[in-house]
Amino acid sequence: MSNSVFHKDNDRVISESEFLKLNMDDVYIIDVRNPFELASGSLKCAHNIPYGDLLTSDLPKDKIILTYCNYGNRAGRAALALADEGYNTYSLGGYSLFSDKVKNRCK
Repeated sequence: MSNSVFHKDNDRVISESEFLKLNMDDVYIIDVRNPFELASGSLKCAHNIPYGDLLTSDLPKDKIILTYCNYGNRAGRAALALADEGYNTYSLGGYSLFSDKVKNRCK
């Protein structure tokens, strides 16, 4: 899937409606928060890889990588950093802002 499917301006952000249309077999979701931040909840299908550990992690090159954090700031920086390394990646934003549809997408 090309980057232009989501955004023409290469802003590395995917909207909730775009996320809900994705085939979950095609994505790899990363929660970039630190473990102590997960008490507020997390997506059950997400892999917790703290932001500081992303670039040293073994990540799939054949999937769309979606990042999220609590409010979206780190997730955006993570998506840009991973894109610079050649990954097809987008920020999903912040868990605290997710609708129930997003939170229940992958149980």
